[in-house]
Amino acid sequence: MRNRAFTLIEALVVLGITGILLAIGAINLRGLNNPLQNGASQLEGFFKQARSKAMATTSAYRIRAESAVRLVAEHAANCNAAAWTEDPRLTLEFTEGVRVSGTNSPVAWPVCFTSRGLANKNLIVTLSDANNRTRQVEIMLGGGVRPR
Repeated sequence: MRNRAFTLIEALVVLGITGILLAIGAINLRGLNNPLQNGASQLEGFFKQARSKAMATTSAYRIRAESAVRLVAEHAANCNAAAWTEDPRLTLEFTEGVRVSGTNSPVAWPVCFTSRGLANKNLIVTLSDANNRTRQVEIMLGGGVRPR
């Protein structure tokens, strides 16, 4: 009669292979936790969302920096309006030491999207982190947003 069980050597080989695969996976997943890259992706999406809201509501949406870590969206009839209403559902707060470090020196805020989705100016927004690394997001006159 034959005993059908794993031997100690088979179990150690399986554990060794599993350990190697977990180590490789951990090394590859470590790059996914990049606060600066995450912040740049969030900023790009935030501008695109504001542009979409402007077109969907046929009103102007402007983005302004309330602080180095918080951006807010406001809406009005057009980009030259005197009174703006803040949209509390459309704000962006950066985390983990990411901040808006300057734009086109000096800071050229705010940027406004018309009801057709066009931006009122070309703008390059620079994000930086605690290690002084930077990422840039560009807003183009046609309303397009892209990382640089």
